[in-house]
Amino acid sequence: SHLCYLMDEQRRQDRVVLDIPKGQLASLLGTSAETLSRIFSRMTEEGLIRVEGKTIVILDPEGLRER
Repeated sequence: SHLCYLMDEQRRQDRVVLDIPKGQLASLLGTSAETLSRIFSRMTEEGLIRVEGKTIVILDPEGLRER
């Protein structure tokens, strides 16, 4: 849901840029960096996103919102 929030905040449907390091994002979301990494990996395997450093390319915006 945070990625959807960033899509709205940054007014982009194709990519978002993380404004904080992934470790801090994990803490903000109440999870560990390892869990966040696994979630991003799973979403990548499902064809929803592609991670390029601090940029998250949104491959399937509707699928991401449904999830």
